[in-house]
Amino acid sequence: MAVRRTHDARADRSSAARTAATRAKLIDCAERLIAQYGIQAVSPRRIALAAGQKNESAIHYHFGGKDELMLALHTARMIPINQRRRAMLAKMERTGMIDDMRELVAAFIIPLVETIDETSPDSGGYVCFLSHLFDDRRMRDRQLARAKDAAPLRRVYRLLRQHAPGLSDMLWKERLRTMASAAVQAMADRARQVAAREPGWTEMSAEVFASQLIDSCVAILQASVSSFTRNAIARGVRVPEQEEVAQRKVASG
Repeated sequence: MAVRRTHDARADRSSAARTAATRAKLIDCAERLIAQYGIQAVSPRRIALAAGQKNESAIHYHFGGKDELMLALHTARMIPINQRRRAMLAKMERTGMIDDMRELVAAFIIPLVETIDETSPDSGGYVCFLSHLFDDRRMRDRQLARAKDAAPLRRVYRLLRQHAPGLSDMLWKERLRTMASAAVQAMADRARQVAAREPGWTEMSAEVFASQLIDSCVAILQASVSSFTRNAIARGVRVPEQEEVAQRKVASG
């Protein structure tokens, strides 16, 4: 009986290991293909075949579908990224820099830049995947809302918000989206240059690239609201009470 239990335990461990390996292979292939071709251009069947599976049923079996596979990919890659963010935030607290805007933006940028290994043409797939995800705001928001272990990133965003008390929530959210999207696209461009070994990509070191990107993102968040924007808001945004009055006028018209 003891021998049987030992055999069953070994079989269970072997099965779990095969399952984990298959899931990891599917995640890696999804990242590589989506990074290269885009989300809509890559079918579940294509991912499954690239991972050595017979058909797309492997994706449904292990994840439930393509959206769930992308969520698993995002979660797997974000775990070490957010661990790095936690360490950066902890250091900022120890050194009294937790309220420094540039340091907070760096906590967003640096862990992502570090996923691009400039000695390897095969790295940078995750930021390229993100660049395609950011092209579809609805899908991006849905994926990010379901992502696990996002507390460090949300804390960075909350602390950054304190630096723009004069901005309405509407403008702040758009500034943050603009900053994040611009940063992700810039990192994806860098990763593609590295992967292709394009002439001239070595002219700017990884350190300079990251530093100037942080500077650019800070500038986006700190930009003053021009009179043109304020006037556009006044012309184009209605508060609920104004909307209700307008609808009553139309109805009574």
